[in-house]
Amino acid sequence: MQALPRRCACAEALQTSWALPELAGRVVISPLAGGANNVNLKLAVPARSFVLKLRDRKGVPASNARIQEAIQGQGLAHSLGVSPAILAASADGDFLSEFVTGKTLRPEIIRSDGYAPAMVIALQKLHRVPPPDRHFRLDDDIRTFMVGATAVGAALPQGFDRLLQLAHELNGIIVASAAPVTFIHADLVPQNFIASDKGVVLVDFDYCGRGLTAIDIAGATSQAEMDDAETDAFMRLYDPDLDDAQRVRVKCVQFINAIREVAWALMAEATIGAAA
Repeated sequence: MQALPRRCACAEALQTSWALPELAGRVVISPLAGGANNVNLKLAVPARSFVLKLRDRKGVPASNARIQEAIQGQGLAHSLGVSPAILAASADGDFLSEFVTGKTLRPEIIRSDGYAPAMVIALQKLHRVPPPDRHFRLDDDIRTFMVGATAVGAALPQGFDRLLQLAHELNGIIVASAAPVTFIHADLVPQNFIASDKGVVLVDFDYCGRGLTAIDIAGATSQAEMDDAETDAFMRLYDPDLDDAQRVRVKCVQFINAIREVAWALMAEATIGAAA
């Protein structure tokens, strides 16, 4: 990715082309933590701040992210009150959004401050709107990541081929079972949950789309490192009519998502190591 001076130059060029009154005057630019496919910059003006996401054009295809769908998805989520507003976007997928001040919901914070109910409320809002056209499947991501892993010569863990096969088989069974499908975020790592003074909001909609509702429940609970009892309590908050079929489905999706994460790591670690 670009060095900070080049990132700032990109930010200034976009600032000029967008000509937003919110960015009139002196803007202080500083780096923020970013994902594998982007650089995030904080653009601060007196009394207000924004986030500019600059895309890595080469990294996006390998990651299976959909940048225009991400912008549309975050816009929909903002209309529901669970994501910051997007103020401007480029044809290449760079975009400027509101900066959210709050806590990143890492596992220890979720437990100590009791944020699970607020997380459930955010997901319920997201899941109760008509889903967009883009379909999201975990096994599609796994296939894409494994193509990338093979391309960089990543060494597969012993027995991983069998786990891959099982993940694809389970995913097919769940999809064929007519399990609930909604608008999902599909990448609920801790840094994508932020507790603000207006409630829990979600960021980074690169994988959002029409998908199994269980993907978000499984992702949120596993990434929060919830044990079986905590997961059950979370799911019961989400659906008071929780039954064993839902429990089994989420368990299976947690496994499939774990294989997805390993496939991503095999691809990304070899790529990052080569670039370091």
